[in-house]
Amino acid sequence: MRHELFIDNKKVDLSPSTNINLTYKSNLLSELDKITSSYSYTIKLPKTKRNMELIEGCNIPSNDSSFAYLQHRARLLRDGIEIVRDAVVVLLSVGNDIQISLSWGNVSALADFIKSGKKLSDLNLGVVEWNYNRAGIEYQPSYKAHDTSRTIPSPPVIFNRDIFNKIASENGIDIELPSVSIWDKLAIPCLNAIIEPGVIDGAQKETKVALYNTAAQTISMSLVSGSANDDYIEMIGGSSYAPYTSFKIKNVNYSLFVKGTLEMLITFNSQSTAREENYYITDSKNQYKIEPSKVEILSTRQIRYTFNLNNEMSGKLYRLEACSLSITIDSGGLQSAYSSVQTTGNLSLEPAITSLYTIVPRQNIPLKYDLAKNAPDMTQIEYMKGIMSMLGLYAEPKGERGIRIVPYSTLTDNISNALDWSDKVVNKRSEASDIEYRMSNMAQKLIFKYKENEIGDTEWGALYVDDETLQYEKAVVTLPFAPCQGKTSSVIYIPIYSVQLSDEYYELDDISINSVTPRIAELSNDRLSVFRLGYGTLLSSYWGAYANLIRRPKIIKEQVKLNAIDLKNIDMTIPVYISQYGSYFAIIEIKTKKDDICDVQLLKI
Repeated sequence: MRHELFIDNKKVDLSPSTNINLTYKSNLLSELDKITSSYSYTIKLPKTKRNMELIEGCNIPSNDSSFAYLQHRARLLRDGIEIVRDAVVVLLSVGNDIQISLSWGNVSALADFIKSGKKLSDLNLGVVEWNYNRAGIEYQPSYKAHDTSRTIPSPPVIFNRDIFNKIASENGIDIELPSVSIWDKLAIPCLNAIIEPGVIDGAQKETKVALYNTAAQTISMSLVSGSANDDYIEMIGGSSYAPYTSFKIKNVNYSLFVKGTLEMLITFNSQSTAREENYYITDSKNQYKIEPSKVEILSTRQIRYTFNLNNEMSGKLYRLEACSLSITIDSGGLQSAYSSVQTTGNLSLEPAITSLYTIVPRQNIPLKYDLAKNAPDMTQIEYMKGIMSMLGLYAEPKGERGIRIVPYSTLTDNISNALDWSDKVVNKRSEASDIEYRMSNMAQKLIFKYKENEIGDTEWGALYVDDETLQYEKAVVTLPFAPCQGKTSSVIYIPIYSVQLSDEYYELDDISINSVTPRIAELSNDRLSVFRLGYGTLLSSYWGAYANLIRRPKIIKEQVKLNAIDLKNIDMTIPVYISQYGSYFAIIEIKTKKDDICDVQLLKI
């Protein structure tokens, strides 16, 4: 048995006594964020000239080489056949020999992604138009107002396939998705209707107001218009006063920055004498006194004020108030004393809508809705694990930057492709060399459940292990999603909205948005359904192969003769057949030894 090792594409010298033992690991029983890599035991290299040049002489303390602190790439050949490619090499120590180790299948991109803790809201899921007439997906019966043309539609949903595709592309992970019929139909509802700064075009844009010889007591620019009787208010963008969206509003938190220089030349009438007055910046809720930077009494009837403004106003408007918001410079209501007011200068008005809390877009007028900002509050890895825990999926490495998401049923589906190891097993008897009957982290009853919803309800299912020596019960999966409670006209109910009245019809002002636990559902005929998502149904539909593995587990350990070609072609999703036992097995672990002999751990299918 001859080995050849290449590190950073440079051949390494191996001594005749160099022993290279490898361990191949399956992730059949591992969670996504605990995916394990295959590895070598410590490999001892001779201190030849070539090997010392490779490690850049880093055994010399005064040498400033960084070789020992970097990850290197390796490939390993056995009898001329490449059995390991793209392995990570780590230099462990240098003494009488050079000691290194190899690992592969450790998906560095996935490891970085898990450490990042990124949330669904960090994804670029896009902005959609949302309004009453938009062809959308209904998942809560719409509340009806007295004006039956006004209803509250459900907010948009985000599809499972889009989330996984975005996670892959934005984190540099090659994800091979499973062939599961329900995959493209799963969706998570957006459970709020929050429009944040910058979502509506122009909400923060700067508007300059130029005033020249304007005979007026006040100057103003309207930011929001409407009245208490309107069923919506309009955001005004720029001096054109053209609304760019309309929506039903609950409240607005606003911040307004006023900057610039303003001069006011006031001419008093013949019955009045020029005098200083109080001046204010006002909006519909607050009044801010300002002081002129310069006052010039030009005559007994004329006075000129200069204002250098750098002011900020903030406040809140409520739906049931008259919704006007403007900036005004006001002399205190003494216009009867003036014969004229001339205003010159430039003002910069910078409106910022810091919080817009909406209930529903007005009919026919689309509202721009950022999917990521309204996505459930969970990390991307939590979401991935949740979906995999619903559909009976696990992950196997696929190169340095990729994973395959695999159904547990793949093992049984691949029985027709099973490898016959009957002649390769050293033991030719009908009894196993070593057999165990228990897997770690097991109980007689394994509980899979949804997260509790707002009223403390959950929904669960269970798999069972036929072993009364184990503890009776254990929760093994809790999804990041809560179950949907109740159905009306085949439409699932999620308590997004609440009302204060018991009448069948409501004024829209009586409706508020609740804080709701994340949900998941399946798209069925343009409606969201949970008919197939009860955990009992999920376990029977997707977890059958896993249930058979754990019901009465048998883990055998055997010595198997595997040559270089066998090791090169190892696929952990392909079972093996051993005629001595008349059974098929899943590969759990392979440890290579001398003369092609391997210690193998197998789980009976």
